[in-house]
Amino acid sequence: MFAKQAAYSLLYALPAAVALLVALAALVDRLTGASLSTALQRIIDEKAPAELEPLLEALVQNAIREQSSSTALIGVLVAFGIALWGGASGANALVYACNRVYDIADRRSYVNRKLLTFALTLACGAIVIAAFILVLVGERLAEWISETTGRSSRLVQLLESSPILAGVLVFIAVSILYWLAPDVPHTFRWVLPGTILMTVATMVAFYMFDIIVRLVNPGSAFGAAGGVLALLWLLYLESAIVVVGAIVNAVLSGRYDQRMIAYLEEHPERKFPNSA
Repeated sequence: MFAKQAAYSLLYALPAAVALLVALAALVDRLTGASLSTALQRIIDEKAPAELEPLLEALVQNAIREQSSSTALIGVLVAFGIALWGGASGANALVYACNRVYDIADRRSYVNRKLLTFALTLACGAIVIAAFILVLVGERLAEWISETTGRSSRLVQLLESSPILAGVLVFIAVSILYWLAPDVPHTFRWVLPGTILMTVATMVAFYMFDIIVRLVNPGSAFGAAGGVLALLWLLYLESAIVVVGAIVNAVLSGRYDQRMIAYLEEHPERKFPNSA
């Protein structure tokens, strides 16, 4: 139930997130000449479903050719607002899920919960966008660092290895969610088991999803709707993985996190009525 609620909320935020990414790439290109739009176009040609390629390519071409810098900035701001509101709904579902699997009643006010969900959406969204941009320009950035410094480094190796970089950024984003979502004092190290599990499961899920889509090709039977259905299923799977990671943390914290155990012994009213 929690995974479905988060998946539907995140699905509605994705069109605005795509528009934000395209507008942001066009704006960065105009200001810096970084050619992010070209790299984005290449990924669309290689990875996007054939039924969605015309739409995505039209968005990129419109952002590159027809928009001025001021129009691109307005597009970024509008898409940012829509994506933030939709993403916050998904974050709110995940925050509620984390508290529920901890058997904790969230006592934060409406304003504080909204601020928390907006903050989580901003933080995790910024990490995702940064990961995507680094995947686009990571190799070129690594080459520039090597040419400038005259030697290779661990940072260069990390930039050249997009799966490792993506895993690190997913780990950071999920650890932030697991640390801030439960409305109960707890120790940070007990959010790490679920974070590690979720990171590994996410990398495996994306790898397997890519293989399944290549073999099955849902667009051949359902057209553009097939891509949307596959994306919804992936969001549901990812949301379920997040909830499972939270369950792992909740079980381990309930047994070994002395800070949380002591707090709940002093405040038994914080537990859900049916969890006593």
